[in-house]
Amino acid sequence: MKLTRVGLLATFMIGLAAMAGALLPPLYSSGHRHAGGGFNTSSIILQTNSNPQMVPIAGYAIITVAVPSTVYQNGFSVTAPTVSVWQDSTGACPLGTVAAGVTTSYFVSGPVFVSSASPSQATCTGTLDTRYMQANATTLTFTTTDITPTASQYASSLLILAGSPAAVHNLILPLTTIGQQWMIENNTGQIITVEGATGNGFAVPVGSNAVVWSDGTNFTGLTRSASYVLTTAGTAVTGTASETQAAVATIPANAIGIGTTLKVHYQGTITGHNGSDTLTVNVRFGTTTLTGTLVVTGNAINASSGWIFSGEVTFVGRAAAGATAAMVANGWFVDPAAAGGGTFRQTYIASTNFATNGALLCEVTLTWSSSSGTNSARVDVMNLSTN
Repeated sequence: MKLTRVGLLATFMIGLAAMAGALLPPLYSSGHRHAGGGFNTSSIILQTNSNPQMVPIAGYAIITVAVPSTVYQNGFSVTAPTVSVWQDSTGACPLGTVAAGVTTSYFVSGPVFVSSASPSQATCTGTLDTRYMQANATTLTFTTTDITPTASQYASSLLILAGSPAAVHNLILPLTTIGQQWMIENNTGQIITVEGATGNGFAVPVGSNAVVWSDGTNFTGLTRSASYVLTTAGTAVTGTASETQAAVATIPANAIGIGTTLKVHYQGTITGHNGSDTLTVNVRFGTTTLTGTLVVTGNAINASSGWIFSGEVTFVGRAAAGATAAMVANGWFVDPAAAGGGTFRQTYIASTNFATNGALLCEVTLTWSSSSGTNSARVDVMNLSTN
């Protein structure tokens, strides 16, 4: 009797996303451009057995591996062997295994290696279908649970986090996509932590943008935090002896968590002065105007027109966002003085609870000792950033 062999059929479907918005060049030239579709398709035959075979991928790709339930070996129907998939030729970065009758998708960067546990006379054949598409954005909407995106969702280079969840949540991405980076835009109103199924994650503050990546064990990243910048000179405080808000920055609700730092820098100018009247410059931090905790308590200075004042304070979150979340602060300030002069003074607040689950105000306030219309001062610079 003549024996025949029919190889194990495994189908590999790949979608490569261009990170810079341009189409990637096709791996094979047998495909064609679909009108308006923005992708090419082509096929090759892969031979896979117990020796690893390389799938030549250039860039990022979604691979779908489909293994049939049975194959014919030497004329007999047998259960299809398990196919192993990994990211490098040494097996140091396994993506997973695909059993008989199972279809699994992976997101990969660069060449992928596949093999089966079948004996050498039973080969594994398959087709590689490549589909190229523009880099795009995927919106993930949080409600009451964490989100684990599908392979087609996390193929996007930009993940926009939306929704109005009532608590912090996690975005769970694959640890095996070493070399892949995601841009994260957090519009949820809550801190979202990007993490894998195991290991440490990376927290993305409220209103911030971040780039995150995995080393195979943990997620880390860089954050471009939300910030406030006074783009024009503040309104002059004049004709009043009451403490008056000269500049303010608003920190969104839930933007401060454990380890979040917030830095404010300010500078102002005396533009008019009456006799022996004094000016006091303070910084407050809290939920309502002119009632927040005094972080900088300035001295009453008999200032002259043209003098300046300045300071800088760094806040650090000690607790998750909540109605009574601890924070500490430390900084310096210089009371009004001639440019190049003044006394450098330190300031701090010990652990103090703030309602970080709501919006917070960081205010620079000015108080004249009299309501003379000649007295005038303003804030020229105020920058606030979080990370």
